[in-house]
Amino acid sequence: MARIAICVLTALALAGCGGGNGDSREAFEEDVQEAQQELESRLDELGEADSTDDVSEALDSAADTLREQADELDGADVPDEAEDARDQLVESLRSIAESLEENADAVGDGDVSEFLENLQDLDLEAVREFQEALERLREQGFDIEVSS
Repeated sequence: MARIAICVLTALALAGCGGGNGDSREAFEEDVQEAQQELESRLDELGEADSTDDVSEALDSAADTLREQADELDGADVPDEAEDARDQLVESLRSIAESLEENADAVGDGDVSEFLENLQDLDLEAVREFQEALERLREQGFDIEVSS
């Protein structure tokens, strides 16, 4: 079960996002990388999960992290050319976090079939939107690396 969740979260970890400290492109890029590292830390926790309770906690933690990143990014000053992509990232992160929380609830309740159904229903459109926003930033010349 943990392997399935890792696969889902790995798709989310292609890159992270965080708030900028002013209109500096470099600060914005650094924040994106820092947030990516935070999300990868949550993925490591999920990979170490030994029980359904651990998986549920790791999914909740990942959802909380995505919400925090969305909130920080939503309130941050970013370069003008990144505003539309930032808004798209914020919206997709919040949607993904909601899906992960639903999965955490299903796992916490011990309902493996609901968990697997939720994984199938994971908001893949939000994941695509997230990836598209990152690609837009790369096309605009932002130095945002893809995590492997």
